[in-house]
Amino acid sequence: MNASRPAPLRSIESRRPHRPRRRASSQERLDRMTQWETGFKIAADVTISLGAILALVRLVPSLTTSRTQLQKLETEVESTRERVEILQADFGRYFDPKQARILRQEQTQLVDPFQQRVVWVEGEEIEK
Repeated sequence: MNASRPAPLRSIESRRPHRPRRRASSQERLDRMTQWETGFKIAADVTISLGAILALVRLVPSLTTSRTQLQKLETEVESTRERVEILQADFGRYFDPKQARILRQEQTQLVDPFQQRVVWVEGEEIEK
């Protein structure tokens, strides 16, 4: 029992001759480093491009809302501009002394004592 087990037989074919490892030349190392550097640059460029695309995707909705708000404000400005023109024309009229009597009649519905009223009657003929 002290006998040791026999070592398994290895086939000669399965044995590979031990080849010494060949060291990479400096040119191969330089090429490998250039490949890694290029890969990192491409990865960085792709990351930056994705960030830019995401930023644009987020900006497009705010751009459309800004444009609609701008259109609304432009229409309001135009209507306000028209109103200002009307008020400026009336402003000059209100401070014209020649039109003071006409303005009093328009605003108070009072009639000038020297003015006679004319009443139109339809369908009735007036006999003299």
